[in-house]
Amino acid sequence: MKKLVLFFLSFATLVSCGQKKTEVQYFERPVKTIVVESLSTVVRTFTGVTSAKDESELGFKMGGEIVKMNVEDGQHVKKGELIAEVDSHDYKNQFDAAKTAYLNAQSLIERYERLYKKEAISQQDYEMSQTNFVQAKSVYENARKLLADTKLYAPFNGIIEKRYANKFQRVQPFQAVVKLINPKELEVNFTLPVNMLESIDNNDMTLSVEFDNYKGINFNMKIYKQVNSSPDGSGVPMTLLIDDKRFSYEKYNIKSGFSCTVTVTINKTNTANDIIIPLSAVYFNDSTNSKTVWIYDAKTSTVSSRNVVLGNVFGADQVIVLKGLAPGEVIASAGVSQLSEGQKVKLIK
Repeated sequence: MKKLVLFFLSFATLVSCGQKKTEVQYFERPVKTIVVESLSTVVRTFTGVTSAKDESELGFKMGGEIVKMNVEDGQHVKKGELIAEVDSHDYKNQFDAAKTAYLNAQSLIERYERLYKKEAISQQDYEMSQTNFVQAKSVYENARKLLADTKLYAPFNGIIEKRYANKFQRVQPFQAVVKLINPKELEVNFTLPVNMLESIDNNDMTLSVEFDNYKGINFNMKIYKQVNSSPDGSGVPMTLLIDDKRFSYEKYNIKSGFSCTVTVTINKTNTANDIIIPLSAVYFNDSTNSKTVWIYDAKTSTVSSRNVVLGNVFGADQVIVLKGLAPGEVIASAGVSQLSEGQKVKLIK
């Protein structure tokens, strides 16, 4: 009897040791979400990039060998400061010859004018001297301009962003030698979708910018330039300027070429406070004839269902929600037929 009891105890122990503990696995379904918006207030963000408002690629109007190069990349220059100079030997000779011819023509016309008043020369000779003087003066002024153009001066205060040529290099007419920018006045460039252009005309749009190196700080912007066409079909290129008293270039280190986020806010005062969401966010339950959306709870990373009352379809793939949602709530925007009450989800971009 004792042996039989020991056998059953040993068997039970072996069975219990051989069994593995079963763990319940919880599957987090990946979902996309959106923030619910009101038709009266629409907020969109776009990627922008900064550039200098004043920038210029400077070059000589004539070709020649560079004999002076006074700047380096990143160097500050003042308006009127000499940047570079090409060989002026030939232009100087032309100028000297033109100047001599001009002075001779000027002296001759003065003498002929005195003689003409005394009727010592004919009117034809006098008029010929006037013609020669005008031609000589034109040649002289052109030679003086060419000589002056052998020197390249800064047209405004700024920084040499890039030097394209070096001393002793031969350059062609109008070939870029340096790029000069004004770092104290930047503009922001981005592309605005065509369907948002109407808001500009109706003054419904406000603009702000957040720079990547100053997260959480938004500065007011104003429209500086806009192209009246869509060159590549993606939208209309826009150029903005910072219009905010809080901003200063001394305080915020913003440079040309920095990336940023442009926020476009549209406030339509003549539009009802209806909600607009994608049709893909609505689950249509045929059995109960109900329309449901899934509310995302960021604290628990779960979703819960809520019935909504729908209005008209808005555009090609959006619908107006008359009841059941409020602006600012977060809802699942795709795959809603596969969700369940209280299910944990994982957000995907």
